[in-house]
Amino acid sequence: MSQAKPLSTTTSTARRSTRWLPFVAGIALALLCARLGFWQLDRAALKEAWAHQYQAALDAPPLPLPQAAQARDAAGRRVWVSGRWAPERTVWVDNRTHGGKAGVHVVTPIRRVDGSFVYIDRGWAAIDGARRVLPAPPLQAGEVKVQGVAISPPERSFSLGDASREGRLWSALDEVHLRAAMPAAGYYPLFVQLTDETGDGLIRDWAAPAFGAERSRAYALQWFVFSFMAFALSLWFGLRGRRKHAS
Repeated sequence: MSQAKPLSTTTSTARRSTRWLPFVAGIALALLCARLGFWQLDRAALKEAWAHQYQAALDAPPLPLPQAAQARDAAGRRVWVSGRWAPERTVWVDNRTHGGKAGVHVVTPIRRVDGSFVYIDRGWAAIDGARRVLPAPPLQAGEVKVQGVAISPPERSFSLGDASREGRLWSALDEVHLRAAMPAAGYYPLFVQLTDETGDGLIRDWAAPAFGAERSRAYALQWFVFSFMAFALSLWFGLRGRRKHAS
């Protein structure tokens, strides 16, 4: 009959097995952090590609605004729109600031020859706190042709309240507002940020979208630092424990 191993031998074997668990866990953590760092680098490269595509679209010659079925293909492109201004359909987008001052965006549609409307964000204007008077810069009469950047609005923007003055003071420039304001047959799922200088006094300081490539690189650096720290600490404690056990 085989003899049972002494309790001291079993305990020693168990200790040798568990002594490496912190080292293995530390290496696994280091590898995980490194993987997250490379993932952030991949995201940074993707965001850079988006930024190049955005700039290339801005540098391309302006295109005539496509029909509603193709409008989403125009998002981010320079476009031109021809027709007549429809000042009676002007709306104001509230709670917009510039230089620390409160104001609104003045948005007026152009009616195309086919009867459809395209809303043009003409720019920013200051407004008094009571909103007693909404700015109404003059518009050119007759047929016009304007250039701008086609923007695909969000489906619905978050707001604490739905400000309205007879439906003309909007809380946001989103798809819900645009769809409700336009005839169904002439709905464009986008609007245009005006870039032409018309002398109307409105400020058209359109900020480029922040794609965040630099932020992703910063996150990647943090993950690589965590990976190095986890690897170095695991190695140090592993070697220290081995020397201590040997002594």
